[in-house]
Amino acid sequence: DYSRRKIFPLPTPEETIHFEIPVEERSDESRPPKDDIAEPPSEWRPEMYVMIDHVIHDYFNGNKYLQIRYIIRLMNIVNAIFKTARKPRINLQLVGIGRFRTKKDEYFVVEEDNIVSAQESLNAFGQFTKNTTFARSADFYFMLVGRRLGRRNKKTNKLSHDLYGIAKGGMVCVKGLNVGMSEERPPLFYMFATIAHEIGHLLGSTHDGWGPMGHIKDHPGALACKLPEKYIMKTAGHRGPPFTFSNCSEDQMQFV
Repeated sequence: DYSRRKIFPLPTPEETIHFEIPVEERSDESRPPKDDIAEPPSEWRPEMYVMIDHVIHDYFNGNKYLQIRYIIRLMNIVNAIFKTARKPRINLQLVGIGRFRTKKDEYFVVEEDNIVSAQESLNAFGQFTKNTTFARSADFYFMLVGRRLGRRNKKTNKLSHDLYGIAKGGMVCVKGLNVGMSEERPPLFYMFATIAHEIGHLLGSTHDGWGPMGHIKDHPGALACKLPEKYIMKTAGHRGPPFTFSNCSEDQMQFV
């Protein structure tokens, strides 16, 4: 019943789409040394590498042009959400795109009954990125899967579809742990808010209303932002407008 569905506009990308993101043909620029005592930059430009599974690859009939166009448009929508952050200002940089053409190529994905085991596959994806030589490395790696994600029942060990995305909290730039994963349903850009949510985790933001990330010293957490439950990092449920981050999320991403 379409009359019962919420209809809302997508976040508007601020820039036109450019087909300048090569697939496995990226420049290998050396980065300037970091100064540990320097002030953080006014704009944070996390570099990301986006990969698609064989299901999404097959949806586009293996057409690289269509795949690249879709990913760039999708990540432009995601980036429009991050550009609403005021401090730090965040501008995601897509530096590479990877394609798994066959199920055999994505050997690290654990799947049963067309459900991907989210935690097991994410851990293995992290090892894959750690052990793979990319033409240009990224600050984090994100995989889009055209299948359902799920977790195992502790009693039966069976997988059930109970989540849409997963990521390693605050692990941006930590090799082997700087990974996230989300479902995606082309051609609808269906999971853009979930993708932004999971990248938010990677950049250091926990759920609104939750305490600090225990593995990050002095992490501020988000206890002060339990209500209202309307921002990108809310715990669960449908994510609609305003497609922005809470003050707590901005503080955490600035901290990391």
